[in-house]
Amino acid sequence: MATTKIKILEIINETYNTKTFRFNKTKKINFVSGQFCTVGFVDKENKKLGTRPFTFSSSPTKPYFDFTIKKMGEFTTKLFEAKVGDKLFMDKPKGDALNFNEKSMKHIVYICGGSGITPAMSTIRNITENKLDNGIAVLYANQTRKDIIYFNELNKIAQDNKKIHVFHVLSNEDFDWNGEMGYVNQKIIERYIDFIHQKEWFICGPPAMNKSILKILDNMGIKKDKIHYEKWELAGKSS
Repeated sequence: MATTKIKILEIINETYNTKTFRFNKTKKINFVSGQFCTVGFVDKENKKLGTRPFTFSSSPTKPYFDFTIKKMGEFTTKLFEAKVGDKLFMDKPKGDALNFNEKSMKHIVYICGGSGITPAMSTIRNITENKLDNGIAVLYANQTRKDIIYFNELNKIAQDNKKIHVFHVLSNEDFDWNGEMGYVNQKIIERYIDFIHQKEWFICGPPAMNKSILKILDNMGIKKDKIHYEKWELAGKSS
């Protein structure tokens, strides 16, 4: 497997347990919004931790690329100790299940949970930065307000672009929250999304959530070829 060394340019604190790692973009690194790649440590001491797949969260047209990563296990805990200038390696971008196609996907719905927002964020940034005409609605599920990644950026983009809509759903917020509560269900989907059969549906969250949303969309009569998700997410691997 061919790999490329990448250097950390910047580390951005997103939430109490989530950081964005920004890397140098070489000519070898070309990706589509929605793709992921496998990342590992260069040094011998940490190679034993193996590799992990991470989804790009930046627009493909930027001169850098980002991975937004939640601290979830031994690998990410070690990664959170990294500093600007440290190097890792990655293989070439892959995956096509969540890929954004600006010509064929004019009306998109993302149903995301936690760090599963990353492919949606890459697509949203792609659309806004390149002034594309695609419309997006995001149903973004989290436990509490402090868990919401990109909260301010998402809300500002939705305020500035009338074709981008963001709806937050919290499962565990007991004060100062006037938005949706509970879990994403059919009633919530139908409350915010119209013309459901004209949309392309993207699912990206924890495995249990993905399975639940797949059942809901099936009950709503959404055709299978309109539903996009990564099979390995349903297997419970980290994103």
